[in-house]
Amino acid sequence: MVPVLLFVFYVCLFSFLLYKIKFVRKTALPWQWLIGLFLLKVAAGCFYGYIHSLSPNYPDKIDTWKFYFESLPETNLLAKDPAAFFQHLFGNGYSNGGNDFLSSTNSFWNDLKHNIMIALMSIFNLFSGKNYYTNTVFFNFICFFGPVAFYRFCQTRFTIPSIPLVLIIFCIPSFVFWGSGFHKEGLLFTCLAFILYSSYKIMYGKKTILFSGLFAVSVLCIFFLRSYLLLFYVPYFFIWVVVQYTKLQRPIWIYTVASILFISLFFLLPHFSPKLNLPQYTSNAQQDFLSLGGRTAIAVDSLLPTPASFIQHAPIALATAFYAPGWQFDSLVFLPSILENTIILLLFIGVIFWGNKEKTGTNTSLFFLFFALATLLFLGYSVPIAGAIIRYKSILLPFLLIFLANGIQWEKLKNYVKI
Repeated sequence: MVPVLLFVFYVCLFSFLLYKIKFVRKTALPWQWLIGLFLLKVAAGCFYGYIHSLSPNYPDKIDTWKFYFESLPETNLLAKDPAAFFQHLFGNGYSNGGNDFLSSTNSFWNDLKHNIMIALMSIFNLFSGKNYYTNTVFFNFICFFGPVAFYRFCQTRFTIPSIPLVLIIFCIPSFVFWGSGFHKEGLLFTCLAFILYSSYKIMYGKKTILFSGLFAVSVLCIFFLRSYLLLFYVPYFFIWVVVQYTKLQRPIWIYTVASILFISLFFLLPHFSPKLNLPQYTSNAQQDFLSLGGRTAIAVDSLLPTPASFIQHAPIALATAFYAPGWQFDSLVFLPSILENTIILLLFIGVIFWGNKEKTGTNTSLFFLFFALATLLFLGYSVPIAGAIIRYKSILLPFLLIFLANGIQWEKLKNYVKI
């Protein structure tokens, strides 16, 4: 009974706080919508935990539950000796120094993302009575600010009607599911959103110290949790900033030329520094995933760290990234993702051929598109497991769908549907 009461208490408390926080209220959305969207995330987070608890040996095999069970002794240590707690989780006790940043084994940097999640769960345990489901309320209260920041940023850059904008940012099924469960996706999207929101505020000279700090913390969090995102986010973000300041015309050419330069640099870097061998890192990542096997593994040839191999693998990488799991898996678990991918693919085709070209060619729209495409392509190369790629790409869907929604001719649709 006590865990249930605590769960209800925190749901009510955080709902009330969201209603009162000015940053959330400035979305101009009805408070009933905001509370409903928060409750949707909490429900999805609880469902995420429950559905994964049905897996055999889930405490040892499922990440979200591994975080929880490994956090229990850490919570006791945190309560008794906070210094020892942080030393235990974040101390570098690796025999080889653990400093190989690109290594997937025996690396402090590789293990850091796992330890951060354990530390976060350990802190929540202090207030939740060590209840997994109550921890998801804390987690989703934090992660709710990501979609809110993204919504507020998009309000300033696009003319998408509010209802479609809310549905895209808060209600994409796979994004809600993966972004609400206790895992890295919710935190990563929140950081990506705050980089955009804070940079926009800095550009207009509003509370620059506060937003500069928020910007730096967000970048560091992504670096620690999933550093490869910065490999694609930072270059295109830099282009977006330059175009915003210079008002350059026809930014599509700037993004295209820059992409060609990025690809060239991707393959040239190993010649300057063996430690920056990104093709080899991508190849190793694919092999690590292939070694895991599993029911949702996709049969692909080994990727070699050469331009020829990357070109040869490009079609299957794109197909995997855009349409995994496809139709090769008969489990009903994949049906929502298959339908979602089909709708996105049809929207993409429709916007390319019949969309508003002027709007899809704006600076922010192109930034969203190129960042999403580049990251999806990398995932297609390095993650040949359908179940994993669905989770990894979930945080990219709002970027891609905002690009698509921006290309829809809403004025014409209003003649048929009241939005």
